[in-house]
Amino acid sequence: MEPGYKDRSVEVEHTELQRKSDSSVVASTFIKYAAYIIILFGALFFLVRYVIPMFLLGLQLILYKNPSP
Repeated sequence: MEPGYKDRSVEVEHTELQRKSDSSVVASTFIKYAAYIIILFGALFFLVRYVIPMFLLGLQLILYKNPSP
């Protein structure tokens, strides 16, 4: 081969890297946070439906135990 010879038949390979999102990871994260929200609303429902009325009933009994004549 000659010293000044340039090989023009060289092919350059371009590779594109694309980040793929795993749909199973996305789905499991959605299920996890949906479960958190359901548990939160369940706890709030329990507080509003059962615990707070017990305190209000106790407060009424204390306040109206000895009504003034």
